[in-house]
Amino acid sequence: MRRHLLLFSVSLLVPQLAFAQDDEASVQRARVLFGEGVQQHEERQYREAVDSFRAVLEIRASPAVRYNLALNLFELGQYPEADAQVQLILADSQSPPPIRDSAVELRQHMAERGGQVTVSTEDAPEGAEVQVDGYPIEDPSRPVRVIHGTHQVTVVHEGEEVGSEVVRVDVGANEAVTVSSDGSSGGGGSGDTGPLFDGESFQGAEPVASDWRFWVALGVVAVVIVGVVIGTALDDDDTGRASVPLITWD
Repeated sequence: MRRHLLLFSVSLLVPQLAFAQDDEASVQRARVLFGEGVQQHEERQYREAVDSFRAVLEIRASPAVRYNLALNLFELGQYPEADAQVQLILADSQSPPPIRDSAVELRQHMAERGGQVTVSTEDAPEGAEVQVDGYPIEDPSRPVRVIHGTHQVTVVHEGEEVGSEVVRVDVGANEAVTVSSDGSSGGGGSGDTGPLFDGESFQGAEPVASDWRFWVALGVVAVVIVGVVIGTALDDDDTGRASVPLITWD
């Protein structure tokens, strides 16, 4: 069965994005970086867009910036960090409803294309850090969302790897893996798991073409919505581009 995915690009001009307490130079720098990130996303330069939105976050963290970062991480298949950004959006009581709704939808797309890993450790030194595909996990006891495929779970202490395990996760699965600092491991990492996920494999999704664009004014708060509807036919196991909006800042 084949399906069509639609990408909507949304521009929100709201007072909360004014960065009123920041100095003018920082605001201008953030605006430039934000615009570069949007352009890079439209050109499917997702890794560059991630760098741009991370740079904006260093100036000012906001739900819109976190969402755009999460969306581009999603396009790269880097679900652990993308889901962490989504969680921050949903935990923020100040997140605007449109961004909150888009974050929920993005999480649903991750669920449809991946599974979860639950990590436990044995004999790990105090203060050791658990990483999934190189991304540090704040609470390893909670399931970590990953794209379908093969992943590496690592325990790091004082900059040195003290344990590692490879695990394969299918769509909808929740794999448990135990990593021991003595070199032994257990859980869902046995056998020939195939090549490790490297964050690059899913950048080659079939390109999509822009069909139309419209502007709608939404009242006294000067909220402007730019819709770009992009359709493409994808196989069910193709990661593709999600039908979730990119937030732009004019």
